[in-house]
Amino acid sequence: MAAAIYSTSSILSSFISSSSSRSASSAHSSTTVRANMSSPSNQLESPIVLGFGGVAVDLLATVASFPNPDDKIRSISMKVQGGGNAGNALTCAARLGLNARLISKVANDAQGRGVLDELRADGVDVSFFVVSEEGNSPFTYVIVDNQTKTRTCIHTPGSPPMIPDDLKSSTLSSALKGVQLAYFDVRLHETALVIALQANQRSIPILVDAEKPREGLDELLNFSDYVVCSAKLPQAWTKAPTVSSALVSMLLRLPKVKFVIVTLGSDGCIMLERSINADDAKTEEMDVENQLELLKQKIDGSKTAPACVSSGITRLQARGVGSVCGRLFLGTAEKIPESELIDTTGAGDAFIGAILYAISTNRPPEQMLPFAAQVAAISCRALGARTGLPRLSDPRLTPFLISVGVGSLVWVEDSEEAWIDGEVIEVKGEDIKVASTSGKTVVAKSSNVYPKDAEAPPCGVDDMTKLAYLHEPGVLNNLRSRYDINEIYTYTGSILIAVNPFTRLPHLYDSHMMAQYKGASFGELSPHPFAVADAAYRVMINEGISQSILVSGESGAGKTESTKQLMRYLAYMGGRASTDGRSVEQKVLESNPVLEAFGNAKTVRNNNSSRFGKFVEIQFDQKGRISGAAIRTYLLERSRVCQLSDPERNYHCFYMLCAAPEEDLKRYKVGDPKTFHYLNQSNCYKIDGLDERKEYIATKKAMDVVGINSDEQDAIFRVVAAILHLGNIEFAKGKEMDSSTPKDEKSWFHLKTVAELFMCDVKALEDSLCKRVIVTRDETITKWLDPESAAVSRDALAKVVYSRLFDWLVDRINSSIGQDPDSKYIIGVLDIYGFESFKTNSFEQFCINLTNEKLQQHFNQHVFKMEQEEYTKEEINWSYIEFIDNQDILDLIEKKPGGIIALLDEACMFPRSTHDTFAQKLYQTFKNHKRFTKPKLARSDFTICHYAGDVTYQTELFLDKNKDYVIAEHQGLLSASKCSFVASLFPTTSDESSKSSKFSSIGTRFKQQLTQLLETLSSTEPHYIRCVKPNNLLKPSIFENHNVLQQLRCGGVLEAIRISCAGYPTRKPFDEFVDRFGILAPEILDGNSDEIHACKRLLDKAGLEGYQIGKTKVFLRAGQMAELDARRTEVLGRSASIIQRKVRSFIAQKSYILLKRSALQLQSVCRGQLTRRIYENMRREASSIRIQRNLRMHLKRKAYKELQFSAVSIQTGLRGMAARNELRFRRQTKAAILIQSHCRKFLARLHFIKAKNGAVTIQCAWRGKVARKELKTLKMAARETGALQAAKNKLEKQVEELTWRLQLEKRMRSDLEEAKTQENAKLQSALQDMQLQFKETKDLLIKERETAKKVVETVPVIQEVPVVDHELTDKLASENEKLKALVNSLEKKIDDAEKKYEESNKLSEERLKQALDAETKIIQLKTAMQSLQEKVSDMVSENQILRQKALSTSGSREAEYPQTPNAKQSMANGHIGNEEPQTPARNLSTEFDSKAKRPPIDRQHENVDALIECVMKDIGFSQGKPVAAFTIYKCLIHWKSFEAERTSVFDRLIQMIGSAIEDQDNNEHMAYWLSNASTLLFLLQRSIKSDGANSVRKPPAPTSLFGRMTMGFRSSPSTVNLAAAAAALEVVRQVEAKYPALLFKQQLTAYVEKMYGIIRDNLKKELGSFLTLCIQAPRASKGVLRSGRSFSKDSQSNHWQGIIDCLNTLLVTLKENFVCELTPLCLLLRRECCTFSNGEYVKAGLAELELWCCQAKEEYAGSAWDELKHIRQAVGFLVIHQKYRISYDEIINDLCPILSVQQLYRICTLYWDDNYNTRSVSPDVISSMRILMTEDSNNAASSSFLLDDNSSIPFSVDDLSSSLQVKEFTDVKPAVELAENPGFQFLHE
Repeated sequence: MAAAIYSTSSILSSFISSSSSRSASSAHSSTTVRANMSSPSNQLESPIVLGFGGVAVDLLATVASFPNPDDKIRSISMKVQGGGNAGNALTCAARLGLNARLISKVANDAQGRGVLDELRADGVDVSFFVVSEEGNSPFTYVIVDNQTKTRTCIHTPGSPPMIPDDLKSSTLSSALKGVQLAYFDVRLHETALVIALQANQRSIPILVDAEKPREGLDELLNFSDYVVCSAKLPQAWTKAPTVSSALVSMLLRLPKVKFVIVTLGSDGCIMLERSINADDAKTEEMDVENQLELLKQKIDGSKTAPACVSSGITRLQARGVGSVCGRLFLGTAEKIPESELIDTTGAGDAFIGAILYAISTNRPPEQMLPFAAQVAAISCRALGARTGLPRLSDPRLTPFLISVGVGSLVWVEDSEEAWIDGEVIEVKGEDIKVASTSGKTVVAKSSNVYPKDAEAPPCGVDDMTKLAYLHEPGVLNNLRSRYDINEIYTYTGSILIAVNPFTRLPHLYDSHMMAQYKGASFGELSPHPFAVADAAYRVMINEGISQSILVSGESGAGKTESTKQLMRYLAYMGGRASTDGRSVEQKVLESNPVLEAFGNAKTVRNNNSSRFGKFVEIQFDQKGRISGAAIRTYLLERSRVCQLSDPERNYHCFYMLCAAPEEDLKRYKVGDPKTFHYLNQSNCYKIDGLDERKEYIATKKAMDVVGINSDEQDAIFRVVAAILHLGNIEFAKGKEMDSSTPKDEKSWFHLKTVAELFMCDVKALEDSLCKRVIVTRDETITKWLDPESAAVSRDALAKVVYSRLFDWLVDRINSSIGQDPDSKYIIGVLDIYGFESFKTNSFEQFCINLTNEKLQQHFNQHVFKMEQEEYTKEEINWSYIEFIDNQDILDLIEKKPGGIIALLDEACMFPRSTHDTFAQKLYQTFKNHKRFTKPKLARSDFTICHYAGDVTYQTELFLDKNKDYVIAEHQGLLSASKCSFVASLFPTTSDESSKSSKFSSIGTRFKQQLTQLLETLSSTEPHYIRCVKPNNLLKPSIFENHNVLQQLRCGGVLEAIRISCAGYPTRKPFDEFVDRFGILAPEILDGNSDEIHACKRLLDKAGLEGYQIGKTKVFLRAGQMAELDARRTEVLGRSASIIQRKVRSFIAQKSYILLKRSALQLQSVCRGQLTRRIYENMRREASSIRIQRNLRMHLKRKAYKELQFSAVSIQTGLRGMAARNELRFRRQTKAAILIQSHCRKFLARLHFIKAKNGAVTIQCAWRGKVARKELKTLKMAARETGALQAAKNKLEKQVEELTWRLQLEKRMRSDLEEAKTQENAKLQSALQDMQLQFKETKDLLIKERETAKKVVETVPVIQEVPVVDHELTDKLASENEKLKALVNSLEKKIDDAEKKYEESNKLSEERLKQALDAETKIIQLKTAMQSLQEKVSDMVSENQILRQKALSTSGSREAEYPQTPNAKQSMANGHIGNEEPQTPARNLSTEFDSKAKRPPIDRQHENVDALIECVMKDIGFSQGKPVAAFTIYKCLIHWKSFEAERTSVFDRLIQMIGSAIEDQDNNEHMAYWLSNASTLLFLLQRSIKSDGANSVRKPPAPTSLFGRMTMGFRSSPSTVNLAAAAAALEVVRQVEAKYPALLFKQQLTAYVEKMYGIIRDNLKKELGSFLTLCIQAPRASKGVLRSGRSFSKDSQSNHWQGIIDCLNTLLVTLKENFVCELTPLCLLLRRECCTFSNGEYVKAGLAELELWCCQAKEEYAGSAWDELKHIRQAVGFLVIHQKYRISYDEIINDLCPILSVQQLYRICTLYWDDNYNTRSVSPDVISSMRILMTEDSNNAASSSFLLDDNSSIPFSVDDLSSSLQVKEFTDVKPAVELAENPGFQFLHE
């Protein structure tokens, strides 16, 4: 049960931290903030929890008490059955702050009493235990063997059960008193039922822990309020098919239960909570299985584990069970490793204890489950069940306990700044809204919120252990605050953190500063490296223990500089003068420039990065004086000599040598570093602010100081120069197979230079680089190397030489400094590379990170030891503190056999091994290792999870870099060097004579050195300096939070803080503690107790547990400081309220007394003032009566005088007004008479005009009626020629008369309108005169009034009796009324006149309309008359024929009536008569009527039908001439249709042509009819005699490209065949054409134009898409055409070739039908056309058209190409360059003389270069064009923006005549069908 609880519910929490570094930092955030943040344990007054069940001893209690248990004992896990659940659960509840009581049974023996003691120690109330005198206790005994370190477990399950009789009623009542929650382990159900019954009666909630169905479980569950069970119970108890449906069934069967938690093992945990809100019952139903699936999908979608999700309140339904309203919870997470599961039984009990605590503190399920899971997780990682049960003060629980309130100051995480501070403005459950000081509002989870100390100093504290809240944001903020004020050093206990300022601070390192730190206690002065060095020196002197100072940090953090300062101070403390003038400390200090020159280089992160590890041992004698020193180096980065990456540099010595003085440059044959291969692989050659020449001189001086003489210096730089030259040797293939040789003369030069500098043979050097000697037992084999292998050999030689040189320098420095074998003590200063993780990590980073792992383990152990020493020093009780042990990573790397280094050595010893085989070996060996992973998509990389993060290593160069052997050829070559220095670098050994090379591993050697280093460090007392680089820019005053945090983690600073927090992170001296928290218990300070006693009493009163009182300090657990601060803030708040209350009371009382005194004074003053006011009022009343009397008298007198003056004034005004009215009346009368006369005149004239117009209208209508009657009469008498002629004459006269009358009517109407206009003008002028007179009269009246008023004022008042003439007044009034009435009548008349004027206007408009209608009717009459004339003429001709027939009949004796020749000729001219005219001639002979049954008209109809039926078919061409046109023409000539006045042949032919061309889409059909129509039109043109009246006006010359190209109809006059023309004229006869023939010619011309337009439109449709593609092609082909000016042939074929194909198709069709070629093209001036690329494209297309015109010949193309010059000039302008330099005159005269100004302006303004982005013409040219265009704006032809947009027919009939005049018609054969017809025999003539 307990195991299941842990494995599911403990992983629900998203707050569980699997990594200790993160959990440590999160643990520090658990403290409360201000008064608004308090622990939930303080919300209830010590809630009491009662538990019932068995009690067992902790399985590992004995092991935990055993001194120093080893890992073997800790890792043993046991499976135990039975007992102890209730005890462990209640123990956990008690440790979490509840008052736990336990009812159980225990044996009365030592074992039982021990159990009771353990429970009492844990805070469990055991006073209600039943002690049994019989039997053994059901406990587990643990036996530990001291020698074998093993243990034996014996379980004794048999014991007498607890029965209800053992419990006394009094004991039961006492146990249940005050209990808030009862917990039952159902294993002892008999007694549980008794207690559950009593608890239920007292309404105590019950929680039941059930594992499986037992006897009596049903009764116990009926009493329960909460159920926690395993997955077995619900289905077994309810018989439901699934767990989820079983949960619904349990809640239905147990109505009292509020929630059920079911654990599902590794699948998670399900919790079903019942909803008790009545409104929730109305929610929608959902299947519980579906709801569970939705929650699982949410869990699957969660990116991070653990995860916990819940549904909303829903009515959950289970099939066959029912439904319940509630919420469903589901949680899953990653599993805890099996190695950490010490005792899952204890974890399950802890989970139950946490559930008890969560229910007692009223936590919601969302918080209860994560908290319980965290408690279980802490328990599972402990040593045992009860030993590992956490307390409320455990820092890992505080994130779940803090309660943040509004107004709290906190730290929250930020993606940009890492941490930002702010104030809480809103709290919603786990979500907290914080308003940061930067203005940003952040919403964060409570677990990610850390309290901020409001009383922390703004400049920070020098020791971070003094921080009230020792957590990650607090540490970061403290470092930043100090960095801002240039305080770069900070303590964390005894650890010094140094932040690189990237600027010089000389005041921190002068001799005065060293004197201050000399002898000062550690921590007395500000943090400084001098303080660390002084502390190490003092401990060494006082305690006689060797010391070591470990300086670590990443590249650029300032490790080297800190090491220098440490050595300076140690030299200052223990230095002494030497006899030779150079002291040991001076040599040690001066060795730094030498080692930096040869071991430091510029990297990406640092300009002076140490590429080796250095441990300096400074040896001291008995008196503390420096007696010697030694320097050890580790892992020089040899690959840097040959391989560089930009922007890094090689070692400094190479650049120093290249900047040496001139004589040294000549000696070593070096110069510019860019000329050397080993230096020019990077673009960085210089460092800002660094003078290489000065550094070269300084390095040589330092060599002098450390004892390196000039010869040795010369040899050193000879070797450095030789390495540079060695890199410039390149190899090429030799003459033999797979051989190599120096590439060129330059390589030979460098080869000889290297041999010269090494003082060896050139040939031997070449052989050593290009050959290998393989020694076997029988013979020696020489093998050639290919160029690549030779280059590898060259680089190997360079690396080994430089490595030997560096080792020689270190040995030489050590020998020069001198080591003291009799030294008493040492102080070691370790300057080691920091943790490195780059994009590419090779073998060097692997070894560097191994070093940091080892040092981190040493650091953790040291910090842990320091904590223990602190606790021991303060004499406080402490327990084991867990810290991260990275031993598993060290085993992974260096374990032998099986570690990475061992596998690497093994791979290096096999010749065929590659990095791929090595990587595969690693994958197979460590595939299950939790610290080793294989990256995705990587073949040979591997990733190690270091303490500072994951690092991926590339194994490509691991094998080469791990090999540390010297090639035998190189060894032999250099050992034989004539230079003793070079030979000393490669001493010969005895075993090398028989072996070509000896394998040696750098990794193994480095591991051995590292082991020796750690042994040295372990034998010393370490001190730590952690260097931090604040930014990657290497600039001052920049502090990057993320970068610093990463370095603090890598440096172990945060881990040290976590270790401190795991114990007692808050440590306050007694005086500070009392000063700060004394206000919590002021009565304690009143006594005479000391500070220690006061602190104890204060903490006891606060109710804190787990604290410790040391000798000088108070040690508080994590979170307790925050709780005390919260209570302190609360007390301060209450005190402030009391002070405010007292102050307000004092202020109110003082205000009341002052107000009372003031009121009395005001009352006395007011009474006196009131009396004085009464007396004053009495005096004023008497005075006012007198004043009123006199005032009334004065007012009466004044009123009388004013009335008198007014009467006189009125009289004067009335007399004047009467006179003026008389004058005005006379004037108005005169004006009225004048208006009446004009108005009468106007009305009479208007009436006359209306009557006259009406008469004219009636006359016109009557005459029209009479004319119609006469027309009808004329129609009836149309057969009479004389009558018709008379009617014609009469109609002509009538028309002339009507025309005359119409003109007269128009003139009369214009005269009438003119008269009306003049009359209106007169009336308006009269009206204006009257208005002017009225205005003048009014002004005169106003002036008279003013004059009268002035006279009245000047004239003295004379007393007179007013005399009024009433008669005269009445007369004037009556006359005035008459005048008013007259004016009104005049106004009415004027209105009537205006209305009549409007009506007359309307009437005139209607009459005008009638006149227009009459004019229309006249035109119709003219048309009718013309038709009548035609009929009359037909009748006349017919009458003549009839008369001739009659005459011939009377003169002939024969019975028959032959047709006369005149009649036959008349019938042949095409005359058609539908009916015989009714004339008197018809009565001449009855015999003629009976025999003339088939007149010529009927035969004519038959011939016309035959002709039309024949030509409707495609009868083709003869001799290149259309047969149909020739046949029609011959027929018309023969029938004399052209000379006929009336005929229907032409109408039939027009209808035939119209029906034939209905299929407009068929160009071939249209071309056939166009050929026939144009030929027939040509023949008509030649046959009809032209005159001025009948000539057709030739259309204007075509301006469009289309029209100009169709001018190809014209042929050259030189090619005219005169003979053919003469022959053609023989066929064509000149005739006098009548009206039908002329009309037919016009209609035929229209059809020719129509057919031409149809063919043109069809061609335009086909060419439209291609022209669109031509416009868009430049943009689509922009990428292809950007580099050139013309398109390729493929591009042309895509667009222009399509146009050519269309033209060729049409050309073939027209040639087949003998029609000339027509080519429509146009270029519209749009923006997409006016581009450079479009111009180039059109230019290419014009070239294609020119070629086509040439191929089509002049007969069809004509001069079309010459007429394309408009487009050609426009395109030429588009593609010309430097348009902005062209003037306007050059454009219009030279470039585009034909284009108009409007066209040029539009081209220039729309032009844009999409290829070269060139400009258009200059603004001056455009302005000139704009001016000219404005001047020519009236010219419509020139305003066109189209280069070719004329859609008119570009030819005339004359053009057709010109083009067809050479055609011969004599040889044209007629149609076969008509040739056989007897009626068409004339076609053969």
